[in-house]
Amino acid sequence: MTERKKALLAVSFGTSHAGTREKTIGEIERNIAAAYPEYEVRRAFTSGMILNVLEKRDGILIDNVAEAMNRLVGDGFHEIMVQPTHVIPGDEYENMVSDVLMFQDRFDK
Repeated sequence: MTERKKALLAVSFGTSHAGTREKTIGEIERNIAAAYPEYEVRRAFTSGMILNVLEKRDGILIDNVAEAMNRLVGDGFHEIMVQPTHVIPGDEYENMVSDVLMFQDRFDK
């Protein structure tokens, strides 16, 4: 029987500050990985502005939510969980939910 690939997508607004990113978002992702060892933890940011700064200034490529979901499909994952770190469900959160729902029929769970 083929192993069912599982991923947990940690979705954050993002930050362009490396130290802050490591101490906050990185720490959250490490805690998620420890709590869910059967899931591969992936990262996505919702802020286009942050993604652009990271790419242009630092050469760092981080997926937005749609890109991350598409990559999960392409990488053969069957089950995903999405864990946002947004404190207040505003526009960024609503856009994330819309992006995730576009892919809901591409996964078993």
